[in-house]
Amino acid sequence: MITAKEARNISGPTAAEAVDEIEPLIREQAKKKERSLLIRDSVLGGGVWVHGGYETSPLWKDCKQLLLDLGYTVEFYYNEGSMAVDMGTKIGW
Repeated sequence: MITAKEARNISGPTAAEAVDEIEPLIREQAKKKERSLLIRDSVLGGGVWVHGGYETSPLWKDCKQLLLDLGYTVEFYYNEGSMAVDMGTKIGW
C-alpha cells in the first residue's frame, strides 16, 4: 500500500501549491520591471499552466481564481505560429 504522501505526489499539486510554485517567477519578472509573466511549456514543464489552461481544467480554474483574488489578471495565451503553437498562461500585475 502506498502512503498518503506518495498518493499526493502522484496526484499532482493543489491550486495553492501550483500558485506558490510560480511566486519566484513573478518576483523575478517584477524585479526586471516587467508587468506580466507568460508561462509556457519550457517553464515548469507546462502542466497546469499550459495544458490545464488549454483544457480549462478545474485545477487551472482554481489557480486562476486564487491569482484573481490576489489582484492579478490571468488569461490563457494561444498563438498559432507558422511552425508550432505557442500557448500558456499570462499573469499580469
